[in-house]
This record gives sequence, structure tokens and C-alpha cells, in this order.
Amino acid sequence: MEEVLKSHFTLTDKTIAIIERAILGGSMKNGERIIETEIVKRLVISKAPVREALKKLEGDGIVELLPRRGTSSNRLP
Repeated sequence: MEEVLKSHFTLTDKTIAIIERAILGGSMKNGERIIETEIVKRLVISKAPVREALKKLEGDGIVELLPRRGTSSNRLP
């Protein structure tokens, strides 16, 4: 996952690629809760790019943002 961080894209773009790969690749199960702070710690980045990435992925239908409950993966069939 972390090899994506070495390229010349924004942190948000890199974070999108990492989360998307984890979900679509099957390492995250459908409906699994995505914990923002775990992503922040794992990638050693701030919360802003993670939040932006999750919003973009929600627009793409890959995750579901649940108000006051967090985010869950929504792997496509």
C-alpha cells in the first residue's frame, strides 16, 4: 500500500488509491467499518486528506459515509 505514497500525486489522490485498492482488492470486507484514525496512523498523514479521500470515494460509490457513525466499505459486485 505505502508504495503509492512515493509518487507525485497529492496526498488525497494517494489516499484514495490506497483505500480503493484495499476495498476492491478484497482486503477490506463489504460493509467493514473504516476507521479514519487508523488510516491516519498507518499512512502517517493528517486527517484532512483522509476525509477528502473518503468523500471522493463516497461519490464513486465505494464507501458509505454514515453521519455520526463513521464510514463503511461498499465493495461493488
